Amino acid sequence: MLQAMVPASGAVIVHVRDSIYNYPPLTAAGDSVYVYDTATVNVLAGGSIGVDLVALSNSTANVSGSTIGNTLNARDNSTMTVSGGSIEYDLEGYDDSTVTVSGGSFWGGLVGYN
Repeated sequence: MLQAMVPASGAVIVHVRDSIYNYPPLTAAGDSVYVYDTATVNVLAGGSIGVDLVALSNSTANVSGSTIGNTLNARDNSTMTVSGGSIEYDLEGYDDSTVTVSGGSFWGGLVGYN
């Protein structure tokens, strides 16, 4: 069972299966974005995720610009690449996931375990 805790004003946006989603033109101000089952999310310059960006189940998240309002989280053999932009809290990698940072900034901690 998956449970997501988000502020009352926020929503959880879910992307699944073999598709690519770009922010912008999509917006997620105040929302969390979850990526599952080999889907890919790209947060480009001018894009924004209001709360968390979570990659699960062999999915991919790329951050090359703009802001993640809270935590960037990779789980279950997922891939997370940060080459620009900012993460306002933690950058986390779990469960055989790969996190690569070559630019950008994050203000919290770097957390990981298998």
